[in-house]
Amino acid sequence: MPTDIATFEASLNNTSLNDIIESLQIADVRFVVPNWQQESELDLMSLLAPLGLPQSPWFFERLVNGGTSLDVIAKQVAKIEVDKDGTRAAAVTAIIGITSVPESINIDRPFVYALRDRTSGAILFTGRVVAP
Repeated sequence: MPTDIATFEASLNNTSLNDIIESLQIADVRFVVPNWQQESELDLMSLLAPLGLPQSPWFFERLVNGGTSLDVIAKQVAKIEVDKDGTRAAAVTAIIGITSVPESINIDRPFVYALRDRTSGAILFTGRVVAP
């Protein structure tokens, strides 16, 4: 453990990380790590705009049948969780086109959902929400 985390982070790069890994030795130790979790959300539109996206080369309106206009949201969410049972980490990146909705549907009771690939028909995710 470095005593000055800021200095350690500033010096961390591919070479220094490889040096650390190469210097590791096998030993019997008691390793104690606190339970913790961290989640972050990144607005990708602010990163895509300087690259010329979504205007070019990927015009998002092509994703909607008939090329109707839509608002686009691009986000990435990541989460890591460490506890006595181990480490779990997940990340998802989504580009969502929002078009006008003709009517409202209020889902206020338990439901099941499925996320399906349009081309192959393969079900990618299924689940249920018991207490919406």
